[in-house]
Amino acid sequence: GEKTKTENADKILISTDYTEKLWKWDEADVGPFANLGYQTEFTKSDDAPLTKVFRGKAGFKALNGTYFDDMYIALVQDWDLTYDEDIQKTAGEFGGHWAYNLRDGVDFKLEGYYRRYFAYSQYEATDFEYELNLTGRMDVALKNCFSMSPFVQYFRAKARGADKDGDNLLIGISVGYTNIFDL
Repeated sequence: GEKTKTENADKILISTDYTEKLWKWDEADVGPFANLGYQTEFTKSDDAPLTKVFRGKAGFKALNGTYFDDMYIALVQDWDLTYDEDIQKTAGEFGGHWAYNLRDGVDFKLEGYYRRYFAYSQYEATDFEYELNLTGRMDVALKNCFSMSPFVQYFRAKARGADKDGDNLLIGISVGYTNIFDL
């Protein structure tokens, strides 16, 4: 009786992050951070518009801990241009990154966040009340700043107009470019 549908799940995310290390907590560096980003996709679903979201985050981050690369707590402001009328959404978020070096050039990484929205400029039934995103991947260095990473991602969310939560499990390959600027 139930119909299922297969669709592409692509995401383009461009972001920049600045963290100021002000004090030490155990072995970790702690301080405020700010992040600006833009999220879109290659192709839109048949029944939905193309995602276009500008996102800003500000909060506190702990870096270089004994058991984590970074952990943070932040206030998030989204400016969603996906629909005809712009929607502004505010959320609280916490998350982090953990890494384990398997051998030279190969790292296992786990990253995730939980975001809970609490203020909206208008009602849109498809806007999330919360989202949980967990990703495990194997980063393999290819050459210089490039890497290729097979990954598994679990995503769970609840839309404002839905009675039930929804979740996805994605398996794929990510290509990465990383560069550190010594300012």
